[in-house]
Amino acid sequence: ISKYTYQYYLNEFKKRKVQFGTGFPSGWTALAEVMIDNNTIFEGLKAIITDSEGISEENKLKIEKAFKCPVYRTYGLGEVGMCAIECECGNYHILPTHFVEVVDQEGNIQPDGTEGEIVVTDYNSHRYPFIRYATGDLGIMYHSECLCGMKSPYLSKITGRVEDYILTKDGRKITRL
Repeated sequence: ISKYTYQYYLNEFKKRKVQFGTGFPSGWTALAEVMIDNNTIFEGLKAIITDSEGISEENKLKIEKAFKCPVYRTYGLGEVGMCAIECECGNYHILPTHFVEVVDQEGNIQPDGTEGEIVVTDYNSHRYPFIRYATGDLGIMYHSECLCGMKSPYLSKITGRVEDYILTKDGRKITRL
């Protein structure tokens, strides 16, 4: 994607009457940045749904500016696939293909509004099922109705990752191993 090629993408969107976009946020961000640099706005998409990578709020806003449509993030893992999608309120609603829990260090389910490790059971995989798969991700879960109107459980935040660390003799934790 460059200033010489970005227009090809936009022409294909128009030609094929694309209404929704999906894919890596890095690709959408690269396209949006070139468009913004060239004072180009594309109107016609109803929404863009990013997957497979995280996306910063800054890059999300760039894509929304370039395409004049909302960008929704997803949450998933290579092992279990996409298991949640973001709504307009910023919450990640759990898809019916998965069961998601937030647990403490002993594996006990955390009450709504309490941070813990995200654990996923995948209902799709029959040969190699993932049951209570510890993701290493931290999040906050709710089971109440979201302001968007959806009644599914949701992660209000994905707050980080469980990190390995080395504990030094003087009690310091060395992370990012």
